[in-house]
Amino acid sequence: MAWIFCGDAFGGSVAVDLAIGWADSTPLRGTILAKDFRLAPFLPKSEGKSIGEGTLSGSLRLTGGGLSGREGLSGALTITQLSASIEGMRIWNQEALEVDLSRGEAVVKNARLIGDGGSFELRGRGRPERLAFELEGKLDVEALGTITPLVRGSAGTLTVNASIGGPLDDPTIQGAIRLGDISFFARDLPVPVRGLEGALLFDGRRLTLDGVQARVGGGMAKLSGRVDVQNLAIRRYTIEANFQEVSLSPADGLQLALGGDVRLRYERGERLPTLEGIVELERLRYTKAMNLSPTIGELNKPRRESVDDAYMREEYVNLDLELRMKRPAEIRNNVADVDIVVDEQREGFRIVGSDARPGAIGNLRISRGSIRFRNSDFVVRDGILVFASSEQINPRFDITATTQIIRADIAGPMWRIALRAHGTMDAFQLDATSEPSLTQQDIALLLTIGMTGAEAQNVQADALSGAALEALSAVTGVDDELTNALGVVDDISLTTAYHPVTNRPEPQVTISKRLTDRIRLRASTGLASETRDVRAAAQWRLGEQTSLELQYDNIDRESASSFGNIGVDIRWRLEFE
Repeated sequence: MAWIFCGDAFGGSVAVDLAIGWADSTPLRGTILAKDFRLAPFLPKSEGKSIGEGTLSGSLRLTGGGLSGREGLSGALTITQLSASIEGMRIWNQEALEVDLSRGEAVVKNARLIGDGGSFELRGRGRPERLAFELEGKLDVEALGTITPLVRGSAGTLTVNASIGGPLDDPTIQGAIRLGDISFFARDLPVPVRGLEGALLFDGRRLTLDGVQARVGGGMAKLSGRVDVQNLAIRRYTIEANFQEVSLSPADGLQLALGGDVRLRYERGERLPTLEGIVELERLRYTKAMNLSPTIGELNKPRRESVDDAYMREEYVNLDLELRMKRPAEIRNNVADVDIVVDEQREGFRIVGSDARPGAIGNLRISRGSIRFRNSDFVVRDGILVFASSEQINPRFDITATTQIIRADIAGPMWRIALRAHGTMDAFQLDATSEPSLTQQDIALLLTIGMTGAEAQNVQADALSGAALEALSAVTGVDDELTNALGVVDDISLTTAYHPVTNRPEPQVTISKRLTDRIRLRASTGLASETRDVRAAAQWRLGEQTSLELQYDNIDRESASSFGNIGVDIRWRLEFE
């Protein structure tokens, strides 16, 4: 006696013709046929939606054995057509997938799937008490670009070898994923990764990085570590990275080269993983031009609070990094020529906080440098930046710079001017002093038009048109527009300078160009003189404390020579601590 089950299911995509016997072994005979059976309802879901879709056609024929006896079932499973798309990646079969059932044991005869840029094959046999399957696969990494927007421009191969063993209710999986010359651009990395090689070894308890290395930003990075897993959930992980000469340019005019040893660690129960270790700043160079004069738009722009609230950004990792400098950080542009180092008198410099709200603890010091304002070069005598917040990078600074203003006439007056900037970027103060003593207004006039207030009062009103021209240039940003338009020079500005022949301030145009880190050229010519006056200078920084400047001008007050004047200025600076 037997029970007979016949009919269709799942909208006619499955046809059943089965007979179940009454014997102790519960014999089962018959056929189950599938035609374009939809797989989506049976695939895992993400955010309430299936991760993919697909169809299946084939048959299961049961010819012997039973459901409850030791003998097990016998028969054959044949899948003639399988097509699926999971997370954007398509897989299908070219040949029928065949599995023989013999006395409760499944023997895989042919199980090969191919997909976008890859193929997988399953071999072996198994019964509920013991599995013995081998999985091999190969995937072209370029296919990852269709799965995730985080990776683009990828190349290389992934090779998978895995063994599946143990009982059916508690299987064990172990094997390796081998990385073959992989290159890609990641959305959150500012530099490409090339030549990624190594292996990821895995079993039921851990994932181990073995010999993983890659070329990153022209440098080399090596990874090692392990991830411990329990019940398919991460218990802890520690991933260590050693990298050298990794070059990147995260912003316009900013060039970095990094090295160091860092570690990313996490323990179950912690809110975020922590990135810790030592980062060596092998090179930092900032060359983007700065504008010390606001334009009309900037002057009239209403003050508003930034909508980029760090507390609204999602955090992914805590930071605890020690920053070391192999060489001073360099600022080389139209305004500044300075070197910045970590203050060794403190306990080092650390980057703390999180990726969304980074902070810094420690001091930086300006070891040498000069700042150019109008036509004056200020030598930085002392500069310190104090970082003391674990949730933001907004240092307190105290910087002092000095310059000398010397009349072309040897008998004329000479002033030594010192500027001190102190405070924070949100609220700072600029103090100016001079020797001999001048008022704040006189110092401002001296730096802007080359004359004090008393000297300006002795000049006719129309002669002050040059000062008005310079002010208009600064406010409208004309000099910046000219610099951008020409492109060849680093800086071009409309300024005013005291003319030793006419004894009055006159407008002039000044251009400058940095040839190398140590050599800079500067030239200026008057716009109002009857004779076109030219001043030129070539500055050569010989060392940290010494510089040589060759000067030329064709302003001749005492002779009729048309050749002009040549001079050499040697500067040597001595510091005391």
